[in-house]
Amino acid sequence: MTPNPKRLLITLICALISIIAGGVAGILQYASEHDLISAFQYGGGAFVVTMTLTLMVAGALEWL
Repeated sequence: MTPNPKRLLITLICALISIIAGGVAGILQYASEHDLISAFQYGGGAFVVTMTLTLMVAGALEWL
């Protein structure tokens, strides 16, 4: 089965948006608390939530 290039591109764009959002959340958490573990947790949580939401929206718009 050959992967669909459009589907792969949309998924990579969603992942990139999620990485940026997770990084920003982690940096903001670290700037306010100065706790590295907490910053990783907030960044990881923001990544998971953003990835889920972007994939759900892309699926709802029938892009995937």
